[in-house]
Amino acid sequence: MNMKWLSLVVMCGLVVGLVGCGQSSTTVQGSGDKKLTLSAPKSVTVETGGKAELKLTVKREKFDDPVTIEITDLPKGVTVQETDLKFDKGTTEKTFTLKAADDAAGEEGHKARVSASGGGMKAGPEEVTVNVKKK
Repeated sequence: MNMKWLSLVVMCGLVVGLVGCGQSSTTVQGSGDKKLTLSAPKSVTVETGGKAELKLTVKREKFDDPVTIEITDLPKGVTVQETDLKFDKGTTEKTFTLKAADDAAGEEGHKARVSASGGGMKAGPEEVTVNVKKK
């Protein structure tokens, strides 16, 4: 294999690797060919006293019921700002806000979990690494 082809193959692998690294997803199948897919970022970083966005995506097939989100196992001192953790009918993307208290402990690699329930199915939990950086 000549160097041009080798370089092209390596670059394609890097692009696919980088694009595929940002999110993880789970698909579950229910009755009547219904499917629910939850996609979540693999990681998010929030500074103490600050906020960070947690962008989630749901895909529904063969149903359009609301989908309820559950976010658990957050690091101590980190909360979800929104109280309505639901994707309304027809909504496929929603951004939730993680808020770290001023006194939240700095922490790297904490594994939080995100699940989605709707149409009689539960997708997830997806693991999201939450890093808390001290200001």
